[in-house]
Amino acid sequence: MGTLKRFMVFAIGVVFGLSLITVGLSQPASAADTITIRCGWTFPQQHPMGASHQIWADKIEKDSGGRVKMEHYWSGSLVNMRESYTELVKGVADVSEFTGHYVREGFQIEKAMSLLFYGVPTNSEVAYRIYGMLRDKYPQIIEEFAAAKVMAFFSPPAVDLMTRNKPVRKIEDIRGLTLKTSGDMAKVVNSLGGEGASLPISETYMALQKGTIDGALVGYEGLKSFRFAEVVKYYTILNSATWPSGHVAMNLDTYNKLPPDIRKIFDDNIDFYSKTMAEQWSKANNAGKEFAEERGIEFIELPKEELDKFYAATKKVVLEQAKRIDDVGLPGTKIVHEARALVDQYVK
Repeated sequence: MGTLKRFMVFAIGVVFGLSLITVGLSQPASAADTITIRCGWTFPQQHPMGASHQIWADKIEKDSGGRVKMEHYWSGSLVNMRESYTELVKGVADVSEFTGHYVREGFQIEKAMSLLFYGVPTNSEVAYRIYGMLRDKYPQIIEEFAAAKVMAFFSPPAVDLMTRNKPVRKIEDIRGLTLKTSGDMAKVVNSLGGEGASLPISETYMALQKGTIDGALVGYEGLKSFRFAEVVKYYTILNSATWPSGHVAMNLDTYNKLPPDIRKIFDDNIDFYSKTMAEQWSKANNAGKEFAEERGIEFIELPKEELDKFYAATKKVVLEQAKRIDDVGLPGTKIVHEARALVDQYVK
């Protein structure tokens, strides 16, 4: 009986042990096993950028098998657009979108090259492709991002010109107009006899409605998302794409602390994320154009000789900015000549 009792005790112990193992295997990973990434987005979720962020975040969670949890803070509730890069570097957010133009220090190449891709159409991936080639050839470009880990590069839609009452059918029609614009584009407008007005996009509808400005240099997307098609009559196509500046990055400490396999998931999705943003903006551009067409907006295509006048004024500003960073030891003029040769090669 003693032997039988010992056997029964052993058997019960084995069964109990196996049951514990089974229970343990059936339990989901604990909260401690989950890597939470705080995403500070300055755009609302329904914006093309917001839609892109959600698609990317969902894919990261899926690719990680649920080990990564993306925690979203939309519409500037965690970081401010103008301070988003600084706040990202400080760790206020783990991931955020930003533009180098708003960063007080650094990003000299990005700031100088903002108008470099004039003549590149709105629906083209040429600017993004050329930008990749330039990054490979000139390491100074990517060195500007050294304080963070880039998750995506994005070339915003090309800039065109919408006006309230006066159609712009030739470049000299810009003379005398007050136009909402920003950065170096204001210099182009001023050189053509207009007045570049720095105005937040959120205030542009009211300014157009009241007539305090005559028009705005924006893209198709704004016709619907900001309802500009309700307060303008004309849309002059300029096909003036910009240097990629709608980036997304991760705090460097956050990135370095990730397990190697999780870091690889983020790295492997950089191109996916960049292309997703381009696709979402393309959809928004198409929707904006359709919205405007339904409201009778006239779309104006300028003859080549007129576009060339606009591009000549843009080129002058670009070369001036390139020379400025040449003087501090950066390859400004070299990048301009290289990029324009590639534009000539790829834009048909």
